[in-house]
Amino acid sequence: GNAIVRDQNEIRIRKHSEELETIINNIPVGVSMIRVKDGRAVYEIINPPLCDLYGIPIGETAAADRIAMQRVQEPYRTQVWDKMQALSVPGTSVHTDFPYRKCEGEDIHWYRMSSRSVAFESELLYFSCLSDITDEKRTEEEREKARKMYEAAVEAAKIVVWEYDIK
Repeated sequence: GNAIVRDQNEIRIRKHSEELETIINNIPVGVSMIRVKDGRAVYEIINPPLCDLYGIPIGETAAADRIAMQRVQEPYRTQVWDKMQALSVPGTSVHTDFPYRKCEGEDIHWYRMSSRSVAFESELLYFSCLSDITDEKRTEEEREKARKMYEAAVEAAKIVVWEYDIK
């Protein structure tokens, strides 16, 4: 009786675990979950898209935080570090955008990170999501450049432009 129920529960748990792993590994953004007990990471999940975004092989995830922080471009590194430190307070959420270079000689990418910490029993859980916003940043830069050129043209031509928003 009990042995059969226990075996059925183990099969169900294994199946749900496999389903969850499939979902995490196929989410189109980088995600991670780290469990910390007594100030030390005791368990972590890092999906392949996160490793790809950071340019870190899956087998080297133990050093991922250190490697990733070195690749965050200054002056944003300190900002990202401070936000990550704030997560040591349970219930904290942080969001930040920062430039990142996977390796020397490669173009800089812009990433958006959203993280949250949660107290769970005697542990602290950190959940993070990382997405590439490089195209969004380039569009913003192009729009800002066009705005400045427009303002310079209006100033140079000494014309008055009335902008009206119908909203």
